[in-house]
Amino acid sequence: MPDPAVLANLTVILNPNAGKGKGRLLFSRIEKLLKAQELVFDVLETTGPGHATELARAAVKRGATTVIAAGGDGTVREVVNGIAGFSTVLGIIPVGSGNDFGKSINLPRDVAAACELIRQGVVRRFDLGRVGNAFFANAVGIGFDALVVVEANRIRWLRGLPLYVTSVLRAMIRYDCPRVVLELDDRRLEQSILLTACANGQYYGGGFHVAPEARPDDGLLDVCVIDRVSRLKILQKLTYVIKGTHAGLPEVKFYRSRRVVLTSPDVLYVQADGDLLPEADPHRVEVELLPGALPVIVPNRPESN
Repeated sequence: MPDPAVLANLTVILNPNAGKGKGRLLFSRIEKLLKAQELVFDVLETTGPGHATELARAAVKRGATTVIAAGGDGTVREVVNGIAGFSTVLGIIPVGSGNDFGKSINLPRDVAAACELIRQGVVRRFDLGRVGNAFFANAVGIGFDALVVVEANRIRWLRGLPLYVTSVLRAMIRYDCPRVVLELDDRRLEQSILLTACANGQYYGGGFHVAPEARPDDGLLDVCVIDRVSRLKILQKLTYVIKGTHAGLPEVKFYRSRRVVLTSPDVLYVQADGDLLPEADPHRVEVELLPGALPVIVPNRPESN
């Protein structure tokens, strides 16, 4: 189990809108499950985008030893931005639609098991990503996938698979593959891209197996670059990415690098852990990895990925 000091001052930050309202429905159950572990904690609810970061920062200032993100990948990312740079430990109760970071570090997907883990697990240090002035736990996507997020945010009347399909089709109509200069630790590339994914974990976008060889504690980003393809082939390529079988495609290249810089005269759409970064420079994106900078409560068992 974690050092008792880790559990001395707990704050739970719950996103009631996570998982299309699942967070709100599970609020009382999460409280009961954590109390059953004889834990003492505060529960704070978010009210909108960015609020989890504010709540996490305030919790750190009050001396929180662990901040638990009860939500999806977006909630985890916001909490990480509130605790980054401090010794505060991250706990995760997955109630979102994707929970990709949790999947990459072998966290239980069952809420009861996740609550039990807070007391029974161990603290392990993972790498922390930074894009511009923002932090991320899982992955940054630059290009087509980020434009899909833009389109999804504009659609209010659809949910689930219909929302995703509609967003992809809209993005296909709008998207022109940008010409970029891609700078990695040991090389410089110039090409047009469909997308570039800078991955700390293996999955993003609700299950896309974008970086099958990524390890979130190896000190390196797995960088997946997909070349320019025709609009008619975009759906085909995305199908391969979902299954994690895209590594053999001629349009796909993988690299490993601690730092990645993309520049382009064209607009670069950027998403981090599923959230758009509207404050990002539209023509220059810098991503880097901070090795071992994120302590997380995880199961006390060997990695299975």
